[in-house]
Amino acid sequence: MKTATATNLPRRFVRGHPHGVGLQGGGAEVQRQTPDSLFLGRQEELRRMASRLEAAARGAPQVVLVDGPAGMGKTSLARRFLSDAAAECCVAEASGEELERELAHGLVAQLVPQLPDVPEGLRELVLGMPEAAATRDPITVGALLLDALGQAQNRTPVVLLIDDVHEADTPSLHALTFALRRLRKDRLLAVLLTRDAHDPRLPQGLHRILHDDTTLKLTLEGLALSDVVALQVVLGPSALPRWAIARLREHTHGNPLHTKALLQQAPADVLSGHTVLPAPRRYERLVSARLARCGAAARDLVEAASVLGPVVKCHAHIRSEARVMAAS
Repeated sequence: MKTATATNLPRRFVRGHPHGVGLQGGGAEVQRQTPDSLFLGRQEELRRMASRLEAAARGAPQVVLVDGPAGMGKTSLARRFLSDAAAECCVAEASGEELERELAHGLVAQLVPQLPDVPEGLRELVLGMPEAAATRDPITVGALLLDALGQAQNRTPVVLLIDDVHEADTPSLHALTFALRRLRKDRLLAVLLTRDAHDPRLPQGLHRILHDDTTLKLTLEGLALSDVVALQVVLGPSALPRWAIARLREHTHGNPLHTKALLQQAPADVLSGHTVLPAPRRYERLVSARLARCGAAARDLVEAASVLGPVVKCHAHIRSEARVMAAS
């Protein structure tokens, strides 16, 4: 197996190259980006991921864990990274989905068409019936996946991206764990995205991999104020005073998804006014739908508590009572 070195990686992966993404630090990058593709901040995270790719290309397999709340930009970070990695690497992507948790080996089946020289046993996961896939042993599937990944890296380093790991089907998670545990001199970088790295649905073996000292752990937090300022320049209805942008960041906790939504939906007089800022429409609909599923007593309690402001300190017995009413 040919081993790549940093010298034959694409130039954007070499530390210090002027065109490297995130390797030079600096301010927010807003040039030539549309609102849908706008990416701000995360330069240190991109630099550290690029460093791990360099190591993987030299034959030292790497695992990167990216976690954080919904809307914090995990997928956007991975896409930004892959937009540079994809040119020279074999990239295989898959994502978990809540409605497909019972589809055995569904996540592994997403990877199959993206890998060259896939063993026949793996192709059956794509071409066969779900009932047949359900009978496949995760260890067997994991061994076949390991073989396919090994074949792919003979030509180029492999980047394996698994989004929403916490929503993946259990057989696929066991197969993935089997494969990751057996990487030795492989030219492979595995990037796993999840809202909660401690999710009890994840197999214990995968937990150990994610929390191993050798795994790069990136917990995404809200955007910095300077990034929100740059975001407002591109998406905002008009120029806002800095104090208004700081208030917006505090309101959204710097969540990129929520910040973008409010900049696009709220007029300037609302964003720079002194009334309470609204919630993003998507978030409002989500909360309303969940509240509608509660019983009348639980709805009354939530609506009464809402007038007290965004932070409400409840006694333990009140919280317990709320859970009982929500279940009724």
